[in-house]
Amino acid sequence: MGGYAAVRAGLAVGAAGILAFGPQIFVHPTHRAALALPYMFFDDPLAELQAEAREAGVPTESAFACWHRRCSLLTPPTQPVIQPVIEVHVGEDAPSDVLEASLLREAMAMASERFLECTAQGLGQRGRRQPTVSVRVHAGLGHSLAKDLRDAGHLAALLRLLISSGEEMRD
Repeated sequence: MGGYAAVRAGLAVGAAGILAFGPQIFVHPTHRAALALPYMFFDDPLAELQAEAREAGVPTESAFACWHRRCSLLTPPTQPVIQPVIEVHVGEDAPSDVLEASLLREAMAMASERFLECTAQGLGQRGRRQPTVSVRVHAGLGHSLAKDLRDAGHLAALLRLLISSGEEMRD
C-alpha cells in the first residue's frame, strides 16, 4: 500500500497533508527489534536491503531524519515551513499497524519537543513547525485497509472528506 513511502516522501517534499494506510513506519531492523515490534513477513527483506545499502555506501534515513534535514536545508532560516498533518489510518485487526501508528505519533511529539528546545537555544530553525500525527483506527478491518475500505465503498467518501477538509484549512 505504500504507507511508509507516503509519509517519507510527503515529509521530504514538504507536503501540507500526508495520508497513509497501515504504514510500517519503523523499517530499520534494529529499530524494529528495539521497539519489540512483532516479526513481520518483510523483516528479512528489510534486513537484506539495509545490508546491501550499507555495503554499497548508500545511506538510509528515517522519516524523522528526513524532516529535520529538510528543515535545516531551507533558507532563509526564518522562513516558515508548512506544518504537515500526517493522517494515519489503520485497521483494528492489525495490532502491529495500530502499535506503529501510535509509536509514530509519540515519536513525532518527542521530536517536536526536542526541536522546540533547539529553537529556544538558537540551534534550530526559527519558524519551523513539526508535523502533527492523527491516527484513525477502523473497527473490524485489518492490514489491507485501503482495499477493504474500497471494496466496502467507503474509500472514495473518505478521500473526498479529507480533500474537502484540506481545502477548508487552506481558505
